[in-house]
Amino acid sequence: MDMWCGLLRRDQVGLDDNFFDLGGHSLLATQLLSRIERAFGARMAVATLFEAPTIRQQAVLLHQQSLEREPRAVRIQPSGSRPPLFFIDLFPLFRALASRLGSDQPFLGLPNPAVALLSHPFSLGEIAAYHVATIRATHPVGPYFIAGWSAGGTVAYEVARQLRASGGEIALLAMFEASSPEYDRHTWQEWARGLQRRFRFHLKRIARLDPREAAPYAVARLRTIARNTRAGAWRRVYRAGLGLGGVLHGRFQSTDQAVLFALSTYDPEPYPGRIIFFRSADRLACFGGPLDFGWGKFALGGVEVHVVPGDHISMFEEPNVGQLAERLRQYLPRPVAE
Repeated sequence: MDMWCGLLRRDQVGLDDNFFDLGGHSLLATQLLSRIERAFGARMAVATLFEAPTIRQQAVLLHQQSLEREPRAVRIQPSGSRPPLFFIDLFPLFRALASRLGSDQPFLGLPNPAVALLSHPFSLGEIAAYHVATIRATHPVGPYFIAGWSAGGTVAYEVARQLRASGGEIALLAMFEASSPEYDRHTWQEWARGLQRRFRFHLKRIARLDPREAAPYAVARLRTIARNTRAGAWRRVYRAGLGLGGVLHGRFQSTDQAVLFALSTYDPEPYPGRIIFFRSADRLACFGGPLDFGWGKFALGGVEVHVVPGDHISMFEEPNVGQLAERLRQYLPRPVAE
C-alpha cells in the first residue's frame, strides 16, 4: 500500500481501489510497474495492470507468479452491443477515451507482440499480421473499426490494409498523430529546424504552467529526449548487427524498439479506403507541416483531418478528450437497438 500511496500522493489506499480511478496515468503506471519489479522481482506487463488494477488483484497475481502473461487483446471497455473498436497498442492514456465513448462501445487494446514472437529482421508487416490474426479470432466477421496513436497509428494503417486485402470490410481507420514514413524521413536541415521548433514550443509551455507543474513537465520532456536518443542508438546498433549477419540479434529484447525499427524501414503500400486523421492543436502550432502528416499520398479514399484541443498526450486527457470522443463517435456504429 505504501508504494501506491507514495505514487498517487494519498494518505490511504484501499485494497480494492482502482489504480486508474485514483488518478493513475501512463507515467505513474510505468513507475508502478518498475517498483513492483524491483520490490518483488516479478515483471508486470502493462496489459496486466488493466486486468488487475487493484492491490488485492495484483497480490493474487504476485502469489501465482503469473505476471508475464501477455494477452493478445485487452478489453479496456468490455461491454456493449456495437462492433468493437480495436486500438493498436495499449496505454492507460486510452482509458478516458474508452469511457467517454460510452458503456455500449466495446474498446479493445492490442499490445504489440513480444520480440520473441517476431522473425528477424523485424518487420512492420509481421507485427500487423499478428494483430490481424487477433482481430479475426476475436471478431471473425467485419465490418472492422481500427485505430492507432503515434507509432501505433502506422501499425493500424498496415493492419487495415492487410484486413482489406484479405477481403475484410473496414468501416473505420482512425489515426491519431501518426507520421507517415515519408514525412519522418527528414534531411538534417529539416531535423535541426524541427528541434528548434520543439525547444521553443516547450519553453512557452513551461512559461505558462504553474511552478508546481513546470518541473514535472520539464522532467517528462527530458525523459522523452533520453528515450528517443536511446532509440536512435538502438536502431544504429541493430542495423550494424544485420550487416554482420544478425549476430547481435539475441541482445535486442525490447518490443518498443523493435516496433520503432520496423517503422523506420516501412514503405507503405496504397490503402484503397479513407483515413480519419486526428491532430492536436498544440502540436500543429508547434510543427506546422501538412495537416495529414503525409498520408494523403497513400490513402486512395482521401484523408479527413480533425484538429482537437491539446498536445500529443493531453488530447486524450480531460478536458480535451471529451471533444476527441465527440468527433470520433460520429464514425462509430449506432447501438444495435436503434
